[in-house]
Amino acid sequence: MSHQSSTARIRMAAALLLLAASGCGGYEGLSPAAYDGAKSLYNVCNRRAEDKLDAVESYLATESDAGRLAPHEARWLRGVVAKARAGDWEEAAAEARRMMEDQVAW
Repeated sequence: MSHQSSTARIRMAAALLLLAASGCGGYEGLSPAAYDGAKSLYNVCNRRAEDKLDAVESYLATESDAGRLAPHEARWLRGVVAKARAGDWEEAAAEARRMMEDQVAW
């Protein structure tokens, strides 16, 4: 391996680490509880199952109280619930999906 190739790889790795540390404004690094909440919300929103939103909110409260759901994750997920309750099912589903997709990129 040449010196230039090695230097380029080190620079690329440093740039990727910096990018990951900055957060990029997405939903990277969700806890398992938050990921499960996003999965549930995505399912509920796609089915427009308004009657299931209370169960999701109950799950969020339980996981928050147990310390398995960080305050910012609970805020994000409750925001999705609010969009669904307002009838914006497509946007709510898209946001829940974005939360899950950001974990793949993370």
